[in-house]
Amino acid sequence: MIERILREIEEFYARRFSEFGPTARGVAWKDEEAQRIRHRVLLEGILPEHRNKPIAVHEIGCGLGHMLDLIEELRLPYRYSGSDASAAYLAEARKRHPGAEFTVFNFITDPLHERRYDYVFQSGAFNFLPPSAGWEGWRDIVFSVIEKMWAMCEFGIGFNLLTDAVDWRDPELFYISPCEIIEHLRGFTRLFVIRHDYYPFEFTAFAYRESK
Repeated sequence: MIERILREIEEFYARRFSEFGPTARGVAWKDEEAQRIRHRVLLEGILPEHRNKPIAVHEIGCGLGHMLDLIEELRLPYRYSGSDASAAYLAEARKRHPGAEFTVFNFITDPLHERRYDYVFQSGAFNFLPPSAGWEGWRDIVFSVIEKMWAMCEFGIGFNLLTDAVDWRDPELFYISPCEIIEHLRGFTRLFVIRHDYYPFEFTAFAYRESK
């Protein structure tokens, strides 16, 4: 079953990249501005005490490294790195940002390594619903990836999802209630934020480690 799910994910993004090339649409976003807004919201989730420091920011499912475009544009001091399961995406990401670190990592199946990052982000990679997974199967995978992100971070994680409070649904996409995400996050921290203020049909969730 998992092999079929991975194949469906690979085929979905390969079609996008083949049709639209190294653009926001090539990684399944509507356009550059839509992608930029999501990245900006994620970066705004970094705690105030860390925002002007050279913290380590890692993006899973990084695609072509577009988050780094925004980090550089805003002249933020963060040490960005990215990982993705797609060799094609990573090859293009390395061309676009030859000085950055991009690694192959399938966040669904690959085991965690020992390296940790200050913040771990994910943007858009949860949105596609593999047909063979079904809603409950994909929800369980999303929850397991969130837990993996949590294990990879020192201070916090951030990720976005489509809300289930919509008036129309695309059968290819995954929708979930923010309440379900809150309930899951409460399993490992009491510090979290849900941002539902930038688009009506999606939200970004942040979880933070509690002070020792």
